[in-house]
Amino acid sequence: MNKKYLIYGAVGVVVLIAVYYATKSPEQPTTDEVLTSEGDPATGKDKTKEQITIDPKLASITQQKNWVKSLLGKSVYSKLDNVKLRKTEVVNDGLVNNLYGTVDKRDTLLGVVKGAYLDKGGATNPATKKTFNWLQIKLDDAVYNDIQKNQKNFATRDLFKAPNVYVFVREDVIKL
Repeated sequence: MNKKYLIYGAVGVVVLIAVYYATKSPEQPTTDEVLTSEGDPATGKDKTKEQITIDPKLASITQQKNWVKSLLGKSVYSKLDNVKLRKTEVVNDGLVNNLYGTVDKRDTLLGVVKGAYLDKGGATNPATKKTFNWLQIKLDDAVYNDIQKNQKNFATRDLFKAPNVYVFVREDVIKL
């Protein structure tokens, strides 16, 4: 009887290994494709020229001494297509990620600035050679409604709309 369990166990392990290799995605080849949103968070390798160029209004404000206070209350627009809004101030595109939603069209009003933070992961902006700045914004109602209606399924939608929904957006994908 013990031999029977050993044989069934061995067959089960072999089947599990076969299923793993059958469902495993193949290694992704390295390509020279250009991303339209955030790209590689640690380097500027996969960014377009438009993304690397920081909005002149934003760049001039961030050069000031008390630049965070100067940004508070300013309207923020998407500079590129497919801008990703995050729950925290870091790019995390793993299985469990911090993506709140995506704004498909450029020049869309995202919301109003409520705060500014440095990248938690220490990713550097290739244009400024400094750590990326993240702006916390109070999400505009139109963007919120689009994300809730078109991007989130019934399990991830907000049951009740909070009076203020705050998300984070990185400095290289926005303009003032």
